[in-house]
This record gives sequence, C-alpha cells and structure tokens, in this order.
Amino acid sequence: MIYENRRSHTLLPRKAKLRDANGTDCRNDKPQPPAYPQGWPTCYIQSGLCDNLPLSRHFYKGRRTDYVDDLKAFENIMNKVYTLSFPEARNAVVSGDIHGDFNLLVYKLCVQYQMKDTVLIVAGDCGFGFEKKEYYEQMARRNAKRMNEANNWIVFVRGNHDNPLYFDGKQFKHKRFIAIPDYSILLACKHTILCVGGGISIDRRYRMEEWKKYCTKNRMCPNTEDKFGKNFYWSDEPPVYNDEMLTLINQKFAIDTVITHTAPDFCELINKNGLHSFAASDENLLKDVEDERTTMTKLYDRLVYDAHPLTHWYYGHFHQSWHSSIEGVLFKMLDIMEFTPINY
Repeated sequence: MIYENRRSHTLLPRKAKLRDANGTDCRNDKPQPPAYPQGWPTCYIQSGLCDNLPLSRHFYKGRRTDYVDDLKAFENIMNKVYTLSFPEARNAVVSGDIHGDFNLLVYKLCVQYQMKDTVLIVAGDCGFGFEKKEYYEQMARRNAKRMNEANNWIVFVRGNHDNPLYFDGKQFKHKRFIAIPDYSILLACKHTILCVGGGISIDRRYRMEEWKKYCTKNRMCPNTEDKFGKNFYWSDEPPVYNDEMLTLINQKFAIDTVITHTAPDFCELINKNGLHSFAASDENLLKDVEDERTTMTKLYDRLVYDAHPLTHWYYGHFHQSWHSSIEGVLFKMLDIMEFTPINY
C-alpha cells in the first residue's frame, strides 16, 4: 500500500503506519524512502529511472490504494528493455566497424588516445563468431587490466558480420565488455542512447561458398550443432523493426541518440560499392538491401512520430566517413575504427 503524506507530498513506505500504538496521528513523521520492488536493478535507481514511477489515479485523490498494477507495468518495461547505466562515465564515444580487431580497439582507446572514464560503443561488425567462443573470453581477460586501470567500458552492437547469438546481454558479458541485444538503452553522460543492430552482407553468397570450402578442407560438418562455433555467415543478420519494443521504450525513455549498424534510406551511402556485381549471383540481394534501409527509415519515422528529442544518429557498415544534418538530426557515418565523441 502507498499512503499520501499531504503536508510534504512524499511517499511513505507501503507498511508505514498512519497511527502509532497510542492512536496518535504519525503521518507527519519523517518519511522513509519508498520500498522498491524486490530485485529492482540498482542501475535503474541510481540513474533516476524510478523518479517518475507512475502511480494509480486513486493516489492523487488522497486515498489509500494498492498500486501493484503500476509496479507490474513498470517492471514489465524494465524486464523487456535491456538497459545499461554508466554513472561513472565522463565520456561517451562511438566507433565504426572493427572486424575482429579487439586488441587494437582497446589499444586505441586506452593507449593511443589515453581515454579514461569512457564508454565506447561499437556500431556493429565487431567480429563475434569467426572464432570459437573461448577466443573472445580470452580477449576479455587479456585486456581486463588495461581497461580497469583506465576505467573504460566497451559496448558491442550487432552487425551483419556477427553471430547474433552473442548479442543477448548474457553470452558475452564482462565487467568492461558486453555485447548487447537490439533495442537496448544506454544511459551515459546525460544521454539516452538507443542501439539497434543488423545489416545485409552483400557478399553473403561468397561467404557461404567459402565456408563450405573451409569445412571440406578441415573435415568439418558445415551444419554444425554448435551455435557458437566458428562460421563465416549468419542468415539472421538483417535488422528487425520491433514495434512492441518501441512502444515500451516510448513509455519511459526520451531518446536523443541512436546507434545502428546501417542507416535510413535517405542517408549515404545510397549504393554500396560492388553491389550490382554481387547481385548478379544473388537474385534476392537488391531487395534485401532495400528492406534493410527501409527498416531503419521506419525506425526513424517512429521515433519522430513519438516526439523523441532525437539529435544524433551514428552508424557504420559502409566503411566511409560522412555526415549531414537532416531535419534537425545529425547523421554520421563512421569508417572502420573511426572514433567520434558524443559530446553535444
């Protein structure tokens, strides 16, 4: 139960008493912090996400009520929307594709640029899946000391050259490294960042053929049951438009920054180099590439429709640099290993 302290307009604990043992009114006693639901993630409380907890309409009438439905609705959002908060971060940076060069990425972040207290978000094509799973675990352990000393974090967004199974927030999760699912929310440096991965590999036919050759040479079964085993291509690579997630996000978050792997169809590059030559042997390629860009455009239109305060959109995928302000949003394409700060 929640009770209203009419004098201070604050919330008392659900087990707070209105009268003491002698029957004296004790509602004006100093209120205690509200009791958050058991298991409420600490990062939500620290980042202030609980400040605007929706209350039942009965509360505003000054009546005692059970607001379990409101709590369940809020918990439902938090359980479905993967959210990470970085209260210690003083800088937020976005990187273009890295294609498996994890050690170089850490070196550039911590040594070459000497960044500290920084969260770095890789905009896809990280390189997960081209080696066995233990390879990535060893990479994280090998670079842990350097990342700890600099107090940095690296967040990986899914690209088309990544095994999507790594990107659930659990399979690759370390203190300083994490691969996050699509439609994750990052809270860093006073920014609310939406991350959505995925893209189309224009050389997918070539990759599938090369994988078969590799398996034949190494006497492997191409259709291995090890979902985290080494591979060159993953068919569930395209970006996905998720209306349910966007509805949940809109109920609690105000997105000012978007990080994706590919981009809306009104952004460069309009055509990828060599696209038509690959399409000659892949009859569905042109349509799939068009759908990829349309999905991102649909995402943009939804964010605008929901009146999010969107100002910046970062992406990789095309291995070139470009930026342009379109309808009040700065779209920025990042080249391979190109860093750009989120500092507006």
